Amino acid sequence: MPKRNKLFILIIGELLFFSSLLIILPSILIKKRDGISQTSYSDVLSLDVNHSFTQKFIADYDNLRSISVLLKNPGIINKSQIEIETQSQSKMVSIELQDKDKNTINSLETSGLSIGDPSWITYNFPYIDSKKGDIFYIKVSTNNELNDQFFIYGDNESKSINFRSNYTSKNFKESFQKNIAYQLDKFRQRKIVDNFIYFGLILFLDILIIL
Repeated sequence: MPKRNKLFILIIGELLFFSSLLIILPSILIKKRDGISQTSYSDVLSLDVNHSFTQKFIADYDNLRSISVLLKNPGIINKSQIEIETQSQSKMVSIELQDKDKNTINSLETSGLSIGDPSWITYNFPYIDSKKGDIFYIKVSTNNELNDQFFIYGDNESKSINFRSNYTSKNFKESFQKNIAYQLDKFRQRKIVDNFIYFGLILFLDILIIL
């Protein structure tokens, strides 16, 4: 078989292999994708009946599946505080997902006992048939009157908070399309020189193989 044909077959085989590795297999196995997030704020803000927080975000994928916020509960400090702390732990923290008009879509209530020091509290819900570009709000509030029991991580000036979002695919076709778009975005984000070097090295190795 001519070396040119061998090189062509080798390149086609590699394209099929990398397509399976980067697009087809993830489309089958990965249904949940990380979306827009904000995790760099380090201010610890008091969360009580007088201080609630609302965070706006714009969906960067279709089908919103979960949201997370970073909360803090210092817990029991000494034995003399056990009774007080136990009473305050019965207080609830509410996490609401709201639409662009701030109407509640889903809500979760969690007790102080489920909050770490600190911990990400994730609210999973049946996926919302949302689209990329849709506007949502996350509202975090509590019925706790104490201002030293629950805290949330955010920015003291803007009152923005740390959050995460996740999205899901409804079927293989949608997952396949998303993975293609994701790989193309990564390709475009790389420098043109890097892409040329990458493909040049692959071609060079292919030539060495068939020689």
